[in-house]
Amino acid sequence: MKLIATKAMLFGGRDLKVGDEFEANDRDARVLKAIRKAKDVAESAPEIPKQPRDPLDHDGDGKKGGSVKGAKYKRRDMQVED
Repeated sequence: MKLIATKAMLFGGRDLKVGDEFEANDRDARVLKAIRKAKDVAESAPEIPKQPRDPLDHDGDGKKGGSVKGAKYKRRDMQVED
């Protein structure tokens, strides 16, 4: 099974660095993946970077601000009681 090292380690007489590709049997591969020292070659496909989210776009419509169109804040004035 082909794996990629996620941490530097010594395996099979080779000194592996992060990102090195190597071959291991199924049993060793399962153990190395469980202790997070390696991952499958298929899992290591390059990730597509997400576009940064605007912190002021609360409803995700691309515009800054409120969540509902036309919604207004109801103002209720405080009145002093005697």
